[in-house]
Amino acid sequence: MLVTRSDVETGKPHPETFLKAAALLRVDPSNCLALEDSHNGVRAAAAAGMATIMIPDLLHPTPEIASLCVGILPSLNDVRIRICQQL
Repeated sequence: MLVTRSDVETGKPHPETFLKAAALLRVDPSNCLALEDSHNGVRAAAAAGMATIMIPDLLHPTPEIASLCVGILPSLNDVRIRICQQL
């Protein structure tokens, strides 16, 4: 499943991208985990009602961004490890 900026009318930080992806998957956004590396991506995922993990790339989380996340991890591998630990 891939939803890009060209698939929506309003880009991030508007939640439309994430809401469209959830709708296409037929999943409630509250049952989704969004992985984001940008501030606007985190804002959009949180506004969509998704649990959001930030994997910082160029920008580190600000206090505002951190408050929108359920976690901030250094890599995608760390996300995998965290999920496996919780199973």
